[in-house]
Amino acid sequence: MFETLFRKHLHRFLLGKTYHGTESSCGYIVNDIQTIIARMQDAVDVVLTSEHQTSRVAACIFNPVQPEAAPFVAVNSRPACLKGHLEWDARLGASSQFIHAELAAIAGFGGDLRGSHLCVTDPFCPNCAKNIAESGVRTVYIDHKGFQKDFIARNGDEFQSMSMLVAERAGISVYVVNRKEQTVTPIREFVAQTRPSPSAIEFFDIRDGMTLEKVIPDFKTRIGTRESWALAFIREADGSPRGLLVFEALPPGFTPADFKTRGDSDTGKYRFPIDPLTRLLITVKRMGFTIPDGRVACGRVPSSRALVNALGFGCKSLIVASRACDHDPTGADALAFLTGKELLKLEEI
Repeated sequence: MFETLFRKHLHRFLLGKTYHGTESSCGYIVNDIQTIIARMQDAVDVVLTSEHQTSRVAACIFNPVQPEAAPFVAVNSRPACLKGHLEWDARLGASSQFIHAELAAIAGFGGDLRGSHLCVTDPFCPNCAKNIAESGVRTVYIDHKGFQKDFIARNGDEFQSMSMLVAERAGISVYVVNRKEQTVTPIREFVAQTRPSPSAIEFFDIRDGMTLEKVIPDFKTRIGTRESWALAFIREADGSPRGLLVFEALPPGFTPADFKTRGDSDTGKYRFPIDPLTRLLITVKRMGFTIPDGRVACGRVPSSRALVNALGFGCKSLIVASRACDHDPTGADALAFLTGKELLKLEEI
């Protein structure tokens, strides 16, 4: 049955050309097929270490033009702070407790995310597609056995209509890797890769005596609670302090007109806009910044999925400018649980 599903779903995506392990390149995209296969094997080698009992996924991220940065491998995993409070399969609001392997790899990579490559054992979901696009990852490789698994059997249409659409608009090439046959086959390949820049991001100077508590009322007055936003005081790579304000936005390459025509493709689980809290955390990582005190402010209560992601990125304290929920009404329940267990400090302004 799985082989039938594999052939049914994989063959509908492939472009029909294959690069073999004896070749040195895949057009202008892959410089070393053997390296791709080796990095995919790195992900496969650890996938069974995931705590998830029904859907284990692993990812390996590396930057081929930055060989001094060690590849980083991650599995879908729960933030450590949750493990003593919930069974592995309990929900946190509308979300699972697990940080997806793709985002965990992005969060843990020590090299430059911009232009990096990502090997993943399973087809990426629409949420991961958005995070990958936001991070600056250039190319994604999927293990061919991932197309035999449950996600693609249940969500093949969403992979094609949302995940691949996000990747295409962001200029991300996507390939399927067959380790046994030593082949790399494109689903979508860009010869000249131009990456649209993320939008709806603002920086501001931090003056003496300025605190998050003091600037949030100004932003509430200027923006109100109609817009979904996240704010943090960050440090640049040279130690300089700056303020960073990030809004909810469509994935790179999308326009409001695109969303207007495709918005009805949103489902209860997946939606095209990227929530501002996750965007802020990915932006900090992509640009080589840090959030020294782990404090982040949000215009509204984040979604339960965004809260799980925040824990995975090491967020320790959340300031909310309004008790109104973002798009996920269960975010309030998730936040109440986390603050009640003292896993996240909550401040309200």
